[in-house]
Amino acid sequence: MGSTKPSILIVDDFAVNRKLLKGLLSREPYLLLESVSGEEALEVASKEELDLVLLDVVLPGIDGYEVCRRLRAQSQHEDVPIVFISIKSEVNEKVKGLEVGGNDFLSKPFDGSEVLARVKTHLKVRELTQSLKRANHHLRDKQRQLEKDLASAALIQRSLLPNCAPDISGLEVTWKFEPSTKVGGDIFNALRLDETHWGFFVADVSGHGISSAMVTVSLSQTLSPQYGNIVKKKTLDHPHHRIKSPVEVFKELDRLYPVDRFDKSFTACYMVYDADTGQLDYSNAAHPPPLLVRPDGSSKKLEAGGSFLGLGIDLVFEQDTVKLEPGDRVYVYTDGLYEIFNSREEEFGLERLNELLASRDGVDLDELWTKIKAELADFAPGALPRDDITLVCLEAKEE
Repeated sequence: MGSTKPSILIVDDFAVNRKLLKGLLSREPYLLLESVSGEEALEVASKEELDLVLLDVVLPGIDGYEVCRRLRAQSQHEDVPIVFISIKSEVNEKVKGLEVGGNDFLSKPFDGSEVLARVKTHLKVRELTQSLKRANHHLRDKQRQLEKDLASAALIQRSLLPNCAPDISGLEVTWKFEPSTKVGGDIFNALRLDETHWGFFVADVSGHGISSAMVTVSLSQTLSPQYGNIVKKKTLDHPHHRIKSPVEVFKELDRLYPVDRFDKSFTACYMVYDADTGQLDYSNAAHPPPLLVRPDGSSKKLEAGGSFLGLGIDLVFEQDTVKLEPGDRVYVYTDGLYEIFNSREEEFGLERLNELLASRDGVDLDELWTKIKAELADFAPGALPRDDITLVCLEAKEE
């Protein structure tokens, strides 16, 4: 309400009517204001915060209908209850009052109990309306703050992605990343392990929002070589560092990220590349299998791996090795690239994606990305990605 007491403006050019209404309403804890004309009513309304207006239809100067129109045109009075009072009781008069924005109609002569009942009802509606507006305002503030937090989380998440291609002998690394409309959980990077070895990881944390983004931040730090989770550090007993295999890395991540602690699971692909031999060791933790595409167009899914990370059981992971020859490409991606649905709820699907990746026709990743995006747009016109989209390409080159 506008004050401790609900404020009611009585607008009537006859003093006896105003006195009668004030007498009825003074039994309740109301702040009662008076006006004798439409112009004076508008002036009072410009200075006071009103909770209810009892408005006579016939007034000197502008009539009650015009006063109602002008009040409704002002944002501070757009939801203030306006009850017309008039000796006229014809249906067309009541309809006109409702059309210009009135809430109710009281006929003269007044019935005291009816006046009090109508006033209490409209004041209750006013109170509920104001409460709802305050709640909506609070929710909008919360939503704006959440959007700011999500934007910050997205910036942090993207800052963890590589900002330039690593310089690796015999291997070119390119990628495409497209965030969804929500903050997601995709993360990838290339990590220098020693003079000849590089680690590559692509991970997809379940869910959306700040919690998923923060897990990606933690995961990115955990997989930094300096923390020792992917490279066994030197000790007095072992004076040389040792690069951990993909299976060893996954067992460490499974231990560090239990689902019951973070309420998040994630899929991942981790690879170790030896620049001297072209050997690529890999394993997948419930991640979409990377696709090895040879220059002749033949392809092979790299399927060795195991289950989701963080399940808290003694997981068994498999790993495998492929030797990359010049011209070979390995595509690693997240499921956001193919879990796109059209209006019939049909999924684009992994097989369609792999067909596109295998039909390379000498194109580079930019051209292939354009082709994939065009196919997705044709399949599901106007559809927004439900998840982040990540595509990483490792291509073996001549020395």
